[in-house]
Amino acid sequence: MRKALEYRQHVEECRALASRRFGQLLVIERVPKIDRYARFRCRCDCGLTTEVRGAHLRVGHVRSCGCLRERSVEAGAATAVDMVGRMVGRLTVLARAGSQQLYGDMSMALFLCRCRCGV
Repeated sequence: MRKALEYRQHVEECRALASRRFGQLLVIERVPKIDRYARFRCRCDCGLTTEVRGAHLRVGHVRSCGCLRERSVEAGAATAVDMVGRMVGRLTVLARAGSQQLYGDMSMALFLCRCRCGV
């Protein structure tokens, strides 16, 4: 009896997610399970559609289709200190080589350098 009650509560929670917004994602519908977890089709504010586990929506692990991560990397590129021409130890910074996503909203600027020895 207890399992049946828990299952009904779970089903109601899943239904309650429909049409709710989590970050930039709007839940459209529940989709068939791939594994044992409830999944939902969501539309991101950027226009893309993605499928996300319900638990990841509820706790905030997923807030977009991935576009927020891309934007944070681009924003990091725009706000990074201009190092071109500076010496760092034996290295001379020649040009900006992009950014690398670390974790969360953290990114790292990458630079092309030349060693004083010529390499």
